[in-house]
Amino acid sequence: KLSFSTLYIRTTEGLIKDQFGVPNSSASTNDALIRTNQLDQSDYFNNQLFGEYALTEDNNQTIKLGGSFAITRYQQPDRKFFSGTKTGDNEIIATIGGNNFIKQYLDIKGDSYVAALAEYNLKFGKEKANKLTVGYNGNASDMQSSYRFVSPTNNSAPDITGNVNTIDNQLNSYVSSGAFQYRESSNSTYQSKLKESANSGYANLFYKFGRQWEVNGGVRFENTTRETKYRKPGSFDDPFQKLTYDNMYILPALNVKYAPNENSNIRFATAKTYTRPVIMEAYPIEYINGDGTSIRGNALLENSDNFNADLKYEFFPTNKEIFAVGVFGKKIENPIERTFTANAANATIITYENSDNAVLYGAEIEFNLDLARLTPALTDFSWGFNTSLMQTKTEVKQFTNTIDPNDGLVKQIESLETHRSRDLQGASEWLINSDLKYQFNLNKTWSNTISVVYSVFGKRIYAVGTVGLDHIYELPVQQLDFVWSSKLSDHIDLKFSADNLIDPVRQLDLGNDGTSDISEFSSTTLSYKKGRAFSFTLNYTF
Repeated sequence: KLSFSTLYIRTTEGLIKDQFGVPNSSASTNDALIRTNQLDQSDYFNNQLFGEYALTEDNNQTIKLGGSFAITRYQQPDRKFFSGTKTGDNEIIATIGGNNFIKQYLDIKGDSYVAALAEYNLKFGKEKANKLTVGYNGNASDMQSSYRFVSPTNNSAPDITGNVNTIDNQLNSYVSSGAFQYRESSNSTYQSKLKESANSGYANLFYKFGRQWEVNGGVRFENTTRETKYRKPGSFDDPFQKLTYDNMYILPALNVKYAPNENSNIRFATAKTYTRPVIMEAYPIEYINGDGTSIRGNALLENSDNFNADLKYEFFPTNKEIFAVGVFGKKIENPIERTFTANAANATIITYENSDNAVLYGAEIEFNLDLARLTPALTDFSWGFNTSLMQTKTEVKQFTNTIDPNDGLVKQIESLETHRSRDLQGASEWLINSDLKYQFNLNKTWSNTISVVYSVFGKRIYAVGTVGLDHIYELPVQQLDFVWSSKLSDHIDLKFSADNLIDPVRQLDLGNDGTSDISEFSSTTLSYKKGRAFSFTLNYTF
């Protein structure tokens, strides 16, 4: 068998965002308006070749081979923002200059992403139920960025006044008269390069012991590298500084299933894995927003080592129902966590750090119930429910590495975190997911499924607190979605989705367990609504 696919996707999103309220911690009024106008454009071009060859006529020995090549690009070709004082419904007073009326041009190019696969499979034993797999898997990527800033120089331009939606005429007249002009204000730190690669060899054995036991175990040997090139503040002609990480992993995994009868299973799984930081967590540029907040990648992030174990009992009353209960635990070395700090302009900087270690454990309950058990009138209805309860504890390193902004060298400083022991960032103590499903047929070929999906999570740390401040917490959010899937025939499928129907307020609050005094009327750092989303999809298969 030989197959080839090529795929090109372009997505664009236009955004005009208004933020109204208190602009920063030093402001004494709440009538600031910040408008951001941007276009996001992503391009993805992927080619894949995959082959499978049977070494024997009975297909008991096979070889799989595959390769892919992709190019990606993300752009914000003209991002603009300005701020002013709101004086009426749509009236504003805005000053030209400083950090106001700035233009940004962000371009991240994924020049290449290549991947390869080679795998040998052997089926053996009674009824060929056992399987041995040996293989290689690898990938490599190469990307670079440019991030330009263009800011105004005010020669004699007075304040902009009037309707916030019609200030272009004033700006154009000021530019044509020379009252202000734009200038390049980029610096060398906004150019970076990143190369990553992973090469692994693996072996896996699936073995059945009679009717009741199944064992699936294996080991993976993987080498990963990450090379980051960045510049210190200064000239664009200065050479790049270089950081290199090279890791070798031995990753065993074991899954055991015991079936005491036809309607139940007991499962145990344990494995060692690792987590690499996603690109923007480790990419050494600072992405600046119109409200003064920014997100800065940390090129010094290390991979996390994860040790996992879980035990689960499953019971199947019917072929439509399941009841499962389990316990789980995880130990993480060098967990990657979101944290925040402040700069000299009283603006918040979100960045990422490695903590020393984290331990988490908990329990999970899941069931899917056929509601025909209650009454024949609900024969086509089913109810699914899942909940997890979890406890976490993170220990913080006493010292952490940082890149000196003056000479670009790596230096060690004492950790700025407020709490040396705390919960794991991003982890809730509880969460609930539930869905009510209705399945029906309008004729022999037209089947339908209607689902109402509900989810909620408990309060969790959004960003770790530093320099005496407590953490910023993300408050619980309830979400309700509606999905109608319809299969009209063997070739035509329809799907309608309505997401976030409740549209609740999403809120980030600063905690009150810090060591610094806060003189604010409110602990809310951000409050917003995400909005509702509706989509309709038509698929034709041939």
